[in-house]
Amino acid sequence: WLVAASFLIYQVCAQNAFAPLQDQLKADLQLENAQVAIISSVFFISYALMQIPAGVLIDRFGVGWIVPPACLLLGVGTYMLARSDSMESAIAARIVMGFAGSFSFLALAAVARRRVAKKQLNIATGLIDFAFGFGAILGAAGISWLAADLAWRPILVGVAIAAVPI
Repeated sequence: WLVAASFLIYQVCAQNAFAPLQDQLKADLQLENAQVAIISSVFFISYALMQIPAGVLIDRFGVGWIVPPACLLLGVGTYMLARSDSMESAIAARIVMGFAGSFSFLALAAVARRRVAKKQLNIATGLIDFAFGFGAILGAAGISWLAADLAWRPILVGVAIAAVPI
């Protein structure tokens, strides 16, 4: 459960890391506000479109076979974003991130459903919600703190590398 929760925290952090870095990314890639909004939103489009296929894959192959490659793919997508040199490459990176991240909540829910006793399901649900919040804090406040001293690319490379131990 903790491994799946770590993936969810990591996914939400990577997802939310974009917001505090978008001004740097916008300036570096010479983008308009609408273009930045598109780059941000394609994550959510690919994430949403993958919910049913991700659930089917988790049910078919199990969390143990799905979470490690999905987590690593999220790191690859984050690294792709760090290396982006155009709007198109940033969009491709965010699509990969949304695709890979779509497995995180579903994996944690599957583990909770299979491994947590019914009378403890509300605690597990609360902990899942806590994981969402903790990931959002890391991705917003934590990345904002780093952005005061570092450029967006090294920050995202660091977030990408975090996929390996997770």
